[in-house]
Amino acid sequence: AHMIRIFIDIETASLDDGDETAPRLRLELTPGVAADGVGAFTEGVEVRLGQVFRNLLANARSFSPPGGRIDVSIARQDGLTPDDDVLLVVTVSDEGPGLPPGKEEAIFDRFYSERPASEAFGSHSGLGLSISRQIVSAHGGTIRAENRLGPGGDVIGARFVVMLPALNGAVSA
Repeated sequence: AHMIRIFIDIETASLDDGDETAPRLRLELTPGVAADGVGAFTEGVEVRLGQVFRNLLANARSFSPPGGRIDVSIARQDGLTPDDDVLLVVTVSDEGPGLPPGKEEAIFDRFYSERPASEAFGSHSGLGLSISRQIVSAHGGTIRAENRLGPGGDVIGARFVVMLPALNGAVSA
């Protein structure tokens, strides 16, 4: 295991691929995480954790409407007690149709798939989120999914929250 930085560079993670209708990616760094990623370190296998975030971004992209926005935020969160780990909280939110009611846990089951009607069979194998949960769990973290609700209570997209143990290196904002 190595110390790695959980940081998504907007320019290198750009989702547009020259397509004006592709979702736009916006990155928000909260206090405790610097623009260069200082404060967003965890210990783990970089290629595996990278796979988690690639999966989440790919899902957000496939479920977002043309020209929609994908928001990624990275924050540090103190534990509930002084003995608890400080956590890195990475949130990926989209403007898609959201999660089917009551399926917030089922979407992490192997081979579960809710693909957009516009995508051909095979675009969503039903393995990405299951594998992502296994990887995050193996790194001492958690991943959950929830619907984003608008002011009227309508579903305005999905949100995936990954929590991983943070290493020292907080910065003051």
